[in-house]
Amino acid sequence: MPQALSTQCSMSVHTPTPSEETLSFAQSLDKEDAPPEDMDLGKQFAQKVTVQCQ
Repeated sequence: MPQALSTQCSMSVHTPTPSEETLSFAQSLDKEDAPPEDMDLGKQFAQKVTVQCQ
């Protein structure tokens, strides 16, 4: 974050903790496989960054 913004803004990173079942399912997929669309598998592993400025 640029110095000018760091005095006015805060940032937090949330790292998800997928279940063992989700991890096993993801590891079982081949490069050609795709999870069901309604599963949102990528969201279960993606970090989320929140930037809050005042």
